[in-house]
Amino acid sequence: MGTDQYGMDILARVVNAARLDLFVAISAASLAVVIGMPLGAFAAYRGGALDAVILRISESFQSFPTLLLAMGIVAALGQSIRNLIFIIAVVNVPVYLRLTRSAVLPMVEKDFVLAARCSGMSDRRILTRHILPNVSEVVIAQFSVNCAWAIQILAALSFIGLGVSLPTPEWGAMVRGGADYMTYGQWWLSLFPGLAIIVTVLTLNQVADRLRRSS
Repeated sequence: MGTDQYGMDILARVVNAARLDLFVAISAASLAVVIGMPLGAFAAYRGGALDAVILRISESFQSFPTLLLAMGIVAALGQSIRNLIFIIAVVNVPVYLRLTRSAVLPMVEKDFVLAARCSGMSDRRILTRHILPNVSEVVIAQFSVNCAWAIQILAALSFIGLGVSLPTPEWGAMVRGGADYMTYGQWWLSLFPGLAIIVTVLTLNQVADRLRRSS
């Protein structure tokens, strides 16, 4: 793969960048699940005004373009890795909230839920023991897709200078760092990190498709 404009080995940097990109993607998607899944299940289970309020808040977040919302939060909080994980998680929380809510709604009046209520179980126990395990397969399939989205968001933020900055190895930052040199014929600077993003995103999407078919 050659070397970059600073004489650093591109292959080593692409491989090393995978660690950071996948760490941010998995951490952000996991945090989004931890926040969005219980909120969506609780909103569907309780219904009424609480469900409507949570749904409206979720829709207000989704009304903004994802990258634009992420850019605004980055500008407010800063560019640390911890902030980037939190930002990417926040923009993905509505996805899990609405997905879980739509999966839980048909279960609220199921016989096993009504039996659990009649036995005196608390709402929290019913949700954690009887409802959430039954919607976990849908969430697991979505998790892989969200990891792919997270990688794309991180790469886009780094490309415009709001994510990870060089010399830290990160695919989006590497693409941005090599973009200015493409006019001089140094095409490999951006090509290989760009290919790493494409291959990783396509692989994660294929994993999600296989999980959906098997569930």
